Amino acid sequence: MTKQTPPMDWEAAMKATEENAEVAAKMTERAVAALAEALDHLRRHGQQLARVEASMKQALTRPTPSAPNPCPSSRDESPSYRRPLFLTSGIFLVGVAFGVFIANW
Repeated sequence: MTKQTPPMDWEAAMKATEENAEVAAKMTERAVAALAEALDHLRRHGQQLARVEASMKQALTRPTPSAPNPCPSSRDESPSYRRPLFLTSGIFLVGVAFGVFIANW
């Protein structure tokens, strides 16, 4: 003899399906809202990027005035030229201080 399976509870199955459909609908609404927000951000940033590109093109095509280069003076030296001088004088001072320390010892 074969075992009989109990009859299916259609009412419970329909309630479970309805609950699952409600959860799926809520998740779909959240996904669509997130997608709409992402598209809004993309549109806004695309407009900002277009404005930046337009201003860059305008700045690159704008004629630049050609002024004569001023004579470089010692006050206008860039920091890269001052750095070796500063390091050399610092090492010299440390050496002098060390020498004085040894001489007084």
